Amino acid sequence: MNKSAKTMVKGIGITALLVIGLLFIVQIGIFASAQENVERGPNYEITCQNDGLCEARIYSYEKYWYENGEWGEMDEAFFDCSDTRTKYCTRSYNYNVIADSDGFVSAFLDGQEFGVKLTGFLEQPLSYSVSARGNIVTYSNIVPGVDLVYKYLPNELKEEIVINEPLRNLPRDNFEVTFSKRGNANFMIRESTICDSRGYCETIPASITENGVTLEVPVSFLNNERIVYPVYIDPTIQLTDSSIKWNGRVAKDTYANQTLYKRTHNPSSDIIIGYLPAVAVNVTDSYGRGDIDWNISAISDSSSISTVRLQAYISSSLGGTVSLNVTHMDGNNASYPETTGECEGNCDFYNDMGDGTVYNSSNYATGGVYTINLNGAESDVLSHLSDNVFSTGLSGFFNGNASVWIGSRDNSNSSRRPVLIIKYGANQTDANAAIEEGIDNSALGVSQPVSSGKQVYLVNQSGDQTFGRFDKLTVLGNQTWALTYADTGESLINMPSLFQVLNVLEGQGLTYNQIRDQVALFINNTIY
Repeated sequence: MNKSAKTMVKGIGITALLVIGLLFIVQIGIFASAQENVERGPNYEITCQNDGLCEARIYSYEKYWYENGEWGEMDEAFFDCSDTRTKYCTRSYNYNVIADSDGFVSAFLDGQEFGVKLTGFLEQPLSYSVSARGNIVTYSNIVPGVDLVYKYLPNELKEEIVINEPLRNLPRDNFEVTFSKRGNANFMIRESTICDSRGYCETIPASITENGVTLEVPVSFLNNERIVYPVYIDPTIQLTDSSIKWNGRVAKDTYANQTLYKRTHNPSSDIIIGYLPAVAVNVTDSYGRGDIDWNISAISDSSSISTVRLQAYISSSLGGTVSLNVTHMDGNNASYPETTGECEGNCDFYNDMGDGTVYNSSNYATGGVYTINLNGAESDVLSHLSDNVFSTGLSGFFNGNASVWIGSRDNSNSSRRPVLIIKYGANQTDANAAIEEGIDNSALGVSQPVSSGKQVYLVNQSGDQTFGRFDKLTVLGNQTWALTYADTGESLINMPSLFQVLNVLEGQGLTYNQIRDQVALFINNTIY
């Protein structure tokens, strides 16, 4: 499609306009050029330049909230809202949280409450000294050496009992931690886990009733000499509906006579991969691989992908330098049933995380945020635009037999959460569909006839000429709309609109939605 202009019209006067054999006598109107655009949604920001290329930043979490006609960044921080009982609050987005000075922490959804308060821990007296920093509220030393931490995230309230050091006088058998509960808001309590500081985790029993929540803490875990403190017990309160996708890992535990595979969902701070400490009894070796499933629904299905990059925080339990492979995946978390045997569900998921085409294999000094080129991922992203999920496998190595830590979507520090960066353009097929949908959405309606690839030729009384081929053209009565989108590397025609007889709209550097919406608005503003 050639959109280069032969000669710009220089003056105002009577012109001849030839459109597919039709002749109009009109005056020259005013031309308006396309501008740079930014589009946001819950988990993305798309910036389109005037060269026709767009850059989408796909976040692993919900970053923006629509309010008062625009998308703004969520403020996850607690603020002081002190009164006689209430101490700290969050702003209200999907839900909001109030932390009281008496230990009750309540999440509110659609005017309904779900509140919990720690009421029993080893039959010790409880203290509720509360403080807030960023998106974290901490009840310090609720019993000696134990903190209770709540982390506000866009779609879940993460609750952690942090056992900072080995507890004295533990019972011989497992013991219960109890919470009182109030309200019936539509939240759920996710599967509860107990984890040490090197990322070894076990699932623990939990029950919820009308009035309370009970966790069963395994004494054998706390007494295991291989465990590294602090230890974290995590019963997360989660919204039941979330459009944000998955991140986590599968650990391969090798025993003397069998191999088992265990999946960890949406970890609290980091996706811990590579060599894992062999903590469980009779485990001779343990290794983890990770996956991030990205929601790429913001990118139109027929876009042209030029580059794909991953932004990730990389660290290690021992510091130094680590190796990280980022690989192609055939499936994602939803593709594999959560079965532990060899070799089924989790095993297949684990293999998929490491046996695909390697997009990037590099070494990194730990403790930094890196932007990683995913070479060859362009065609894979393109093939997944229709199903809206693109996945990246993660496998890591460390010379000192230590774990590799990748900042997860639930990291309390939002700068450490992973981001997928995709540079693309709206290709011509995509733009044509967007223009036609815009015409359908306008006052012209879906029955309006539309022509494709038609030429428009203008000559004024001085003989100056403008010529161009337009993607879409539609006529109603004595009004014509000539609509076109310039691909990357193409020039705009720069043909003027001629009063409301010939209405020209040209675009470049726009997303599908922006093309569609601007076409509809342009027609509605010029039709009479």
